[in-house]
Amino acid sequence: MSWLSKGLKKIEGAIADVIPHQSAQEKRAKADAITSYYQQKEAAAAEQARIGQEKSAEMRRIQEKQIRSMRRRYRSSGFMQPMSDSSMSEKLG
Repeated sequence: MSWLSKGLKKIEGAIADVIPHQSAQEKRAKADAITSYYQQKEAAAAEQARIGQEKSAEMRRIQEKQIRSMRRRYRSSGFMQPMSDSSMSEKLG
């Protein structure tokens, strides 16, 4: 190396110590962290959507069971007929 390039390298090193800068490795690490964050965010949103679908399917299944139970009960006793004595209690409260 020539004396000029050595001198310029020393000046560049001195300036780099004074002026803050990011190395390429730091920039890559930051970009990777951002990418990872967005991937995790998308995965969490997909998981929440899946859980919401499962929950709504379970609620729908329970409601269908309740509807079938009420239909069975009213079909056996008749809609306007009083219910059987075994299902009604004489106690208040």
